[in-house]
Amino acid sequence: MEQTASSLVKGISDFSDHQKWFEFHNRYGPMIRKVLHNKGLRPDELDDAVQETYLSMLSTIERFQYDRQKGKFRSWVSKITDRAASAHRRKIVQSQVDAQELAQHRSQDGDLERVDDERMQICLELARSRIDESTWLPFYLRVIEETPMKDVERITKLNRNAIYQSVHRVKQCLKELLDQFDRARSDD
Repeated sequence: MEQTASSLVKGISDFSDHQKWFEFHNRYGPMIRKVLHNKGLRPDELDDAVQETYLSMLSTIERFQYDRQKGKFRSWVSKITDRAASAHRRKIVQSQVDAQELAQHRSQDGDLERVDDERMQICLELARSRIDESTWLPFYLRVIEETPMKDVERITKLNRNAIYQSVHRVKQCLKELLDQFDRARSDD
């Protein structure tokens, strides 16, 4: 196993060695996905986070010295994956939709069916179809209905942090959809 891991480390340090990367992916990919999932990433975020993990490994593999007595290669992979999960979560939070843009498009009573801007209406409906109800409800209550946080906590039985995460996830999805919508309109 040590010889295999050593040759694998050497192989993945060369990005063009597709065979070693394929072997690495088959051996460690499931573990990486599990670590990312356990760190709170959603299934739809995992593919991007796995790729970010691989890029992070590629940038640090040259400094890595495999020494079985110091630890397992699997431990190093897990450590890099943990860091990639944290970086991915930070990226999601930083790229949230500006709340003012949503406020501009919200109707007076907050009802989704009454949002005046067709663009925002379409994107809200698409986002809702892509996001599970447990994530959508906190967003809907906080942003669309402007429900006080304590009431959202009581209704959803989620803590404040989980509510913020749900709101940020939906806002990220909306931002991407709005960008796609605008690009499609500009191409026409």
